[in-house]
Amino acid sequence: MCAKNQLAADALSETVSKVYFAITESAPPGDTVNAPVGRVADSVIERCVTPDGKPAITHYVQVNEGSPALLKITLETGRTHQIRVHMAHMGFPLLGDDMYGGDCSAIKRQALHCGEVSFISTVSGNKVTVTAPLPQDMAALIDSTERKTT
Repeated sequence: MCAKNQLAADALSETVSKVYFAITESAPPGDTVNAPVGRVADSVIERCVTPDGKPAITHYVQVNEGSPALLKITLETGRTHQIRVHMAHMGFPLLGDDMYGGDCSAIKRQALHCGEVSFISTVSGNKVTVTAPLPQDMAALIDSTERKTT
């Protein structure tokens, strides 16, 4: 694959890494999903786990206690909708994800956030890590649950 510039090339290579946070009703079992992702027939947007899809590997760990579950997620591959598809495939769709079956009563968007991006600076050659706190609407879901259980 050809990239227009170094930043695009880095994004396509392994020099850029991301950490995501997602909220599901409860924690899925295990810590990895390894299931191919492809297009749903007759849809240009929706994806699904399918044997003829492209390889997709998602790693996750629950970082809070109880429900809803706050998951820290890293990807080995970067397929369209990969996190959303993998969680829904396991029966744990993201809260607010109406396309893949998530409950939309507590949040009006997908409970998915990129919390960290790391890359090698093209200027200094050093690793740069940029973090972003959990958005207020997602933090409120976790905070309200923790208050109920304490």
